[in-house]
Amino acid sequence: MSAVQTLKAVLFGTVDTEQYNYQCEVCHAEFTSEEQSVQTVACPECGSYNIRERL
Repeated sequence: MSAVQTLKAVLFGTVDTEQYNYQCEVCHAEFTSEEQSVQTVACPECGSYNIRERL
């Protein structure tokens, strides 16, 4: 967490989380996740770990 995010959390009780865009190679579902590593993300539709990052 950056210093700015920490300060926001302390002052306002909120934390901005970065969202990453992914697409499943199996069922082609598009989704977002707070997980940065594509190796740890599973598709919420079919459960596949065959995921790629969408730009």
